[in-house]
Amino acid sequence: MKLSRLSLRKREILRGYETFARVITEGESLQKGAVRCFFATVPGHHGALRVGFSVSRSVRNAVERNRARRWMKEAYRRNKDLIVQPSALLSESIDVVFMIRV
Repeated sequence: MKLSRLSLRKREILRGYETFARVITEGESLQKGAVRCFFATVPGHHGALRVGFSVSRSVRNAVERNRARRWMKEAYRRNKDLIVQPSALLSESIDVVFMIRV
């Protein structure tokens, strides 16, 4: 597998408080353990997938929050083919937020 395929490109990253808030409030969610996944569809950009990562302040130490965020990014980066390939068939783009809560 090429290293460039495994990278997380800038256009794949979800940014901005308003965008995160929209996905969390209007989207659907799944939860397994401490990780919750929020997702929402957005018309346009056929099959585009943008992801964001968040860690709740209930993880008190900033070092631990940043470490958890890096672990989530790495796990997504290594397994993104499982999500990206099916989303390419859609006529809408998908915004996803992964959140860790204690």
